[in-house]
Amino acid sequence: MELTAENLKQTLWQNMRDVREKKITPEEANASASQSREIIRIVRQEVILQGLKDGNPVKKALSGKK
Repeated sequence: MELTAENLKQTLWQNMRDVREKKITPEEANASASQSREIIRIVRQEVILQGLKDGNPVKKALSGKK
């Protein structure tokens, strides 16, 4: 499966349904959510760094810098 925002969102929602249906434990879902947060954090940092490097004002706005 390709790593996209949509796939990440779908996986997280599926985990929530699986916990509700007792197919996985809350701990397993929490581990998946933690990995997702880390992926998002890394991607956000890369976008910010690239924006600062390129001088792109939209990407600069993501960083909170003026």
